[in-house]
Amino acid sequence: MVLLDQIGRALGMALTYVAMALMLLMSLHVSASVISRQFFGGDIPMTLEITAYYYMIGMTFLPLVLVDVENAHIRADFLNEFLPRRFWDWLEVPTMVAMFAYLSFVCWRTTVAAIERTNNGEAIFTAAGDLAIWPARWVMAISLGLAAVYSLVQAARAVLVLTGRLEAPKGY
Repeated sequence: MVLLDQIGRALGMALTYVAMALMLLMSLHVSASVISRQFFGGDIPMTLEITAYYYMIGMTFLPLVLVDVENAHIRADFLNEFLPRRFWDWLEVPTMVAMFAYLSFVCWRTTVAAIERTNNGEAIFTAAGDLAIWPARWVMAISLGLAAVYSLVQAARAVLVLTGRLEAPKGY
């Protein structure tokens, strides 16, 4: 389990660094486009489309694994005060299984869509020409799949911790 955690953390960090690089690249691209508009009278072609279909998709979906690793999803813990800690420990298992099921379903649907869009060569038409956008579909599918797998790892860890077969990680 420790190895899976290390792999998950390393993969999550790597994907998050890619998302950060995309954020930097997007900032430079948009800034260059604004400068181009101010000094040369025109934008860099397709800046808006590349931002919407590539940068934003990567920045949104690539960090999902790290969100899972850090257990940083939005939670509604307002009932914690009223129920025993042991109940909440056991509730973690079905929550992670439900998250796995949800992420798996969304991954499956985005994969089907990615296959269809890849086969059709999905592109958008702009004044500057066509821009293929089907590759961004795969970023979504792969990111969701990795997040789903890590949710299953978290469910397994929760079971092992609750049954005494594994020591709870720090901050668990």
